[in-house]
Amino acid sequence: MPFEVGVRQPLLTKILSELGLPGGAKVLEVGCGTNVDTALELSELSYGVFVLDVSETQIREYKEKLNEDADVHVLIADAQALPFKSESLDCVVFYYAFDWIPIFGGKSDVVVGEVFKVLKPSGVLISFEYWERGAESRAALLRASGFSVKVIIEEDEVVVVGRK
Repeated sequence: MPFEVGVRQPLLTKILSELGLPGGAKVLEVGCGTNVDTALELSELSYGVFVLDVSETQIREYKEKLNEDADVHVLIADAQALPFKSESLDCVVFYYAFDWIPIFGGKSDVVVGEVFKVLKPSGVLISFEYWERGAESRAALLRASGFSVKVIIEEDEVVVVGRK
């Protein structure tokens, strides 16, 4: 993804760069809904990109929006039972999706446990949050699950980064 002088680098790209996530790393976006932008950004950065959502309707719309040339693996799955082997992913991203887990009847602690299981040692969970209070509770949940945590507040975005 080429960046122009004076154009703000997307925060996700900046965070991944600072974390030193190498090209080819396997990255999962959980709760993608119909937003293809995150996966396209990750794909442009040469990551192996997987997205999942529990809703068949959302995934159908997602696939309609996705550029057919994009190298993105789209899955219908519940984040409480991630369809990946233990320690097989480098990064898991929740782009404003974490708050939807209990709305759909899920348990956030179960999802965090699943993410911890599928992340490689030193893997990272990145969660974009709606507000600082959400970030505080997410950070506490991640710490209780064994992650080291950093909260990033930049302009109008709040992000929690947990490293396994």
